[in-house]
Amino acid sequence: MALTFSSNVNFGGGLRIGNPVFGPAALFSAGEIGVWYDPSDFSTMFQDTAGTTPVTAVEQPVGLILDKSQGLVLGSELTTNGSFDTNTAWTKSAGITISGGQCVLTAAAAISSALYQSAAVSVGKWYRYEIVVSSFSSGNIQPRLFGMASHFGAILGAGTYVYYGSPTSANTNVGFGLGATTTATIDSISVKELPGNHAVAANNGAARPILRNRYNLFQYSEALDNAYWRQQECTLAVTLDTTDPLGGSGAYKYTKNNANPDYLNSASAITVVGASNHTISVYAKRGDQDWLRIAGFTSAAGAVHFNAWFDLNTGTVGSTTTASGGSVVGSSIVSVGNGWYRCTVTGATASGTTTLYPTFSMVTADGATTRPAAASFVYLWGAQVTTAADNTAINGEYQRIAAATDYNSDLTKFPVYLYATTDDSMSTAAIDFSVGDEMSVFAGVTKESDAATGVIYELSADSGLNNGTFFGDSESGIYQVRSKGTAQASTGSAITPYSAPSTNVLSHLCKIITDTLKARVNGVEISSIASDQGTGNYGNYPLYLFARNNSSFFYTGRLYSLIVRNKLTTGTDLTNTEAWVADKTGVVI
Repeated sequence: MALTFSSNVNFGGGLRIGNPVFGPAALFSAGEIGVWYDPSDFSTMFQDTAGTTPVTAVEQPVGLILDKSQGLVLGSELTTNGSFDTNTAWTKSAGITISGGQCVLTAAAAISSALYQSAAVSVGKWYRYEIVVSSFSSGNIQPRLFGMASHFGAILGAGTYVYYGSPTSANTNVGFGLGATTTATIDSISVKELPGNHAVAANNGAARPILRNRYNLFQYSEALDNAYWRQQECTLAVTLDTTDPLGGSGAYKYTKNNANPDYLNSASAITVVGASNHTISVYAKRGDQDWLRIAGFTSAAGAVHFNAWFDLNTGTVGSTTTASGGSVVGSSIVSVGNGWYRCTVTGATASGTTTLYPTFSMVTADGATTRPAAASFVYLWGAQVTTAADNTAINGEYQRIAAATDYNSDLTKFPVYLYATTDDSMSTAAIDFSVGDEMSVFAGVTKESDAATGVIYELSADSGLNNGTFFGDSESGIYQVRSKGTAQASTGSAITPYSAPSTNVLSHLCKIITDTLKARVNGVEISSIASDQGTGNYGNYPLYLFARNNSSFFYTGRLYSLIVRNKLTTGTDLTNTEAWVADKTGVVI
């Protein structure tokens, strides 16, 4: 597969903060060292660690994400006679002819190293390998880059093919192998450095983060007659009595079956963290009944922790009530035309409760739980439940959900993120930060669990054991950051309370020699620690994401953006960077 960078990609990013336009590229304009990972830029991500399969849509795994801090500008050509103008530099096998700008292949037998040369490359740096095949008749061509043949699929046709790799040993050869009876013509081979500290997944199989922008926790949000939904003493059926609120040909008519209590909720619980705020909403239109009740049940027909009532005749919000330790934060009703309203309530179950059944039902009056007579009806469409923070991040937009991986992924409405869990992790080659003792880290995150400590980022395999390191993690109810020269300073539990689920812009600012360790959340300084960090500069270590040393303390949550630079960021650079990350994360600061 041919992979190229799009010519219209703006690698500088850009969020207007006053004047002029600010982009994180400015943070590295004086040669600063670090990383800038931007999941919203699809051109920087690949599904495999070799960069042979680009990420083109959400719900695809990410095996390689390119660092934009150095602008993704390619270095000079590192092959000799890569254009095949003369028969020099290459070691070649029988059946290969080089002349006149072409390498002609007429190999009868398979050859592991059919053509190669040693390139002037360095361990730990990244390189872009391009091979242009102008004609292909039979056999196969096997790209070779630093002995990494297993990462690349065989070439089976004409085209331009691009791969990415980093030598991890003394093998610096570039070239290709051939399958039996290969007949083809190659016009050029090119190897150029791609500056930056690019991150790869630890396992090119299942253990890769997923690119995602799902927010609605329901499934089948517009198929209310699907088995996913529990229709208790009611019937949901598509009707042509009215168009749906989004202009479709029909909506769901919610009809009461008999005198028994009726309601509609999901057949399976929404898993929640107790006492966390969730926003439930639905499009509703009056049929022959005025009042719709939205409630937060903790079992299919069990305890109700919060309620809100909506008058579909006057378009007004009625009462809200709480029970069993629940709470209500707010409610609203908004007209969307043709008699339809978006009805919304934000509330929480009691502390310790882990299940939520958002529930819709018809009632006879404001604040009532009594039901109207059989055959009574209203119209419903587009059910949604999100965390309250996610509802803010998407500006209250409704997100259509068919199934878990089939949903409205409009990038203009729903911010994208890398989703990590279980055993997902990524890491870079060693980054040489030994030139200084200053560091700034900016991360847009959503932590989804407080069940265990999870590393968001860490310099070195263990920041507690190695000197010249820094670290940021998610713990129960808190975030924690550390910095270490020859002694370690930590914010401990100072960055609190941030219980899951929590979406935040984290800023971690540190300087070893002055014992500076500051933590900011959503643009506000939360903690400043002056504990001794010892002496020395930061070290030359890999940067790990989502886990310690790709093997423990796995983080469960999202990453919208990560920026690391070896300079203490202050003033407008600080506020502009936080605002840029906030924009990517859906946080208002």
